[in-house]
Amino acid sequence: MLKKILCVLLAMLMLLPLATGCTPPSDMPPDQTPDEKEEAQPAPTAPALTLAKDGVSEYVIVRGKDAYISEVTAATELQKYFKQICGAELPIVTDDTAPAEKEIVVGKTNRENDGEFDRDKLGEDGLVIKTRDEKLFLVGGEQRGTLYAVYEFLESYLGCRFYTSSFEKIPQSATIIINSIKKNEQIPVFTIRNTFWYDYTVNSAFSAKRKCNGRKFTPLDEEYGGSARWAGSAGHTFSNLLGQPTNSPQPCLTNEDIFEQMLDAVFQRLEENPGATLISVSQNDNNQYCRCKNCAALEKEHGSYAGVVLNFVNRIAEEVAAYYPGVMVHTFAYFETSYVPTGIEPADNVMVELCSIQECFRHPLEDCEDCHTNPSGKLFSDLIVGWSEICDTLAIWDYTTNFMHYSLSHPNFEVLLDNAAFFADHNVKYIFEQGTHCGPGAEFDELRGYLISKILWDPYMSYSELDALMVEFINDYYGPGGEYIYEYIQVMQDESAANCVGIYDSPYTVYEWPSVRDYRVATALPDGIIPDDLRDYESVDWVPYINWYRGYDEPTILSEGERLFALAMEKAETEEQKAHLDLAYIQIMYLRSFYLSRQMQQAEPMVKSMMQALSKEYPGEFTTTEQNKLQAALIKEVKQQASEYYASYNLTLAEAAMNAGIRLREFQAITDTSRLKLTNLPNDWY
Repeated sequence: MLKKILCVLLAMLMLLPLATGCTPPSDMPPDQTPDEKEEAQPAPTAPALTLAKDGVSEYVIVRGKDAYISEVTAATELQKYFKQICGAELPIVTDDTAPAEKEIVVGKTNRENDGEFDRDKLGEDGLVIKTRDEKLFLVGGEQRGTLYAVYEFLESYLGCRFYTSSFEKIPQSATIIINSIKKNEQIPVFTIRNTFWYDYTVNSAFSAKRKCNGRKFTPLDEEYGGSARWAGSAGHTFSNLLGQPTNSPQPCLTNEDIFEQMLDAVFQRLEENPGATLISVSQNDNNQYCRCKNCAALEKEHGSYAGVVLNFVNRIAEEVAAYYPGVMVHTFAYFETSYVPTGIEPADNVMVELCSIQECFRHPLEDCEDCHTNPSGKLFSDLIVGWSEICDTLAIWDYTTNFMHYSLSHPNFEVLLDNAAFFADHNVKYIFEQGTHCGPGAEFDELRGYLISKILWDPYMSYSELDALMVEFINDYYGPGGEYIYEYIQVMQDESAANCVGIYDSPYTVYEWPSVRDYRVATALPDGIIPDDLRDYESVDWVPYINWYRGYDEPTILSEGERLFALAMEKAETEEQKAHLDLAYIQIMYLRSFYLSRQMQQAEPMVKSMMQALSKEYPGEFTTTEQNKLQAALIKEVKQQASEYYASYNLTLAEAAMNAGIRLREFQAITDTSRLKLTNLPNDWY
């Protein structure tokens, strides 16, 4: 409770400057390395800048006459949000105009002093925010850095919050005053940052606001900085390159004809995609490897099937380097190829993407010694260390949702930061955080996507900083009842702490789930039940009496979830807040469906228990033959009623998911509830 109170107070303090039109102290950028966190920032000495007063501004926005397309976007975005905040619409001029005393300089212009910004150091994404005299500079790497500088300024200095593509928080203040800023320089640890959650996969503008520059399958729009361009698909490409059916068994990588055919396909795709910087030559999504004599010999020589793949991919990469020196050849370390080989290393132009699919996602990868599922007998963290020692360009395909149960509360909030920091410590350059990419609104996807984007930009933030971001998001997104949503997330973590959680695990294994009670003879019939009710069993609603038997207690994650969401809804003040809560509540309905499935399975023992209680309370009411016959008929009736009741509940869940566009598992959209097998568990409706 103390932790929660402190987080709420911290979030309030973060917002306090907005009430006065001021911003947080100037030289406090998000930190990028542990060492930098220990360095004290000097206090500003130059006077503050009044960017607007009473809705009027003397400032102009200056961009380069021949500015890169994303820098043009940066200038117009700054103009748009500045007007929303204070009402003043700043003119946008190019740097071929005469300099003015008060300017907000966006991107690369002739307003810079020689050497003022080290653009080689900034790369494509690094940013700098600083003031000089009465000028404010928002600059960065030309491709995306300047755009990121604008969004960083709007967030950190003016208090804007870009939570989702459809939910932003823009403060209102007619006067905007900022302290002088000596230099806020930020250079991301990860070169490519891909938050593969639905909102990020369909909206380039929102991805840019969240500083996410990676898209595996569709590039970001150039006006928002673009992204790394792939020549062809971004993974599982052996089948495609060979013209085979999708996900065919892995080809023989020691077959020279296969090599020539795949090399020709690689060059064809590079010719068809001028400007591409990545091409994937990677195994299909299965573990059906070739075990011919030559492949087996290579595998034995290198101690891993990864040696077979690298031998092949390095040959492709050598040919690519001769004609396309700027292109990286991508391949996977996945299933059996995740094990680090000996006696071979990736070529300089080969990117190895290590996939964590077999791991536990409830505990930090570095610590989960008792419950990892990697068949190599090594921790995934050991594999990362091993690959980082031989690979100059290491990528990680990480998993941040449950792919069999998109709407199951996924308790991984406590490991996201630990894992990202471990990746950063071990030479990882490219992070692909896969979430519910093919549909919106699975449990806390908006919150998780937001936090992941923050972590990918700054994997060395503290957990108190991350917790404050979570509290702020929850309070803004869910309203005054956000404290109860935060409490539910703590219940998620507590109730799963002792369990390993894979990406396909059911609610029964993710959370502490009470086991069935021993069948027992009830001491008395349920209130109101008399022998005539049993004789006329078809006219009685028996479902409530299944709960009388209570073969299972409710799991805490369900009972607390329903209680806390109800409290949050009571405090909601707007229809938007209620809609956000309704969407998130589907995860509680999902849990209820799994609980009801087990509860309804107690129809038969309930009837037997009831009949035994009847014989005690009304001895001689039925002959043994009559009682046995009635019991058989009653079991059939109650099972039927239980099945209908469960299907009815699942129909309510299915309609809620369908109306929200939610997929309950990967790729399975609900478009017609009549096609669903609603007597099954939700993950098996198809």
